[in-house]
Amino acid sequence: MADEEGETWSTLSIARLRKYINRRVVVYFNNRGKKEGWVHAIDPVTRTIVLEEENDKSPGAPSKKLTFIMAHATSHVVLVDQDGYSNEVHHEITDFIGSGKSSEYSEDELAKMRGEMIEWFALNRVVPVTQCSDNPAVLSVMGVLFLEPPYDHECCRSSNEIILDRVQKLIRAKQSHNSKFGI
Repeated sequence: MADEEGETWSTLSIARLRKYINRRVVVYFNNRGKKEGWVHAIDPVTRTIVLEEENDKSPGAPSKKLTFIMAHATSHVVLVDQDGYSNEVHHEITDFIGSGKSSEYSEDELAKMRGEMIEWFALNRVVPVTQCSDNPAVLSVMGVLFLEPPYDHECCRSSNEIILDRVQKLIRAKQSHNSKFGI
């Protein structure tokens, strides 16, 4: 059971799923195992839980790890902390999640890369390419694909697989073009 009213995890409403976000929980599995950690996100369609766990087992391993727990493996979820995490914990999680490639570049370098990518798309007749109004660092390609810093093929997201594949190929072509000409 997922909660006190007898609903299973897969039948919980989206409103009920939200109460688990940013909370410390214990996830019990169908095979009698369990994991404890902070819920970073829950996919409302598949009910997959993104759980941040402390990694105490391996010396030299990162102190935190993300675990994706599929809904079919979940027996039930119990809230350990009703209050959610403090701002300090929230910043730790955000820093952990966001410690990707874009933090390696200065704002000027990212602006230059963004401008070069817009020019590359225009050169290859991919228009319109605009900056998103809510986050100017993110490029919107034809309104269906979003390209985040540092603007390489791994930083694309789109629900349209065909456009995603073609734009990723175009970005890889730019990267090989740049390396071929020493740019």
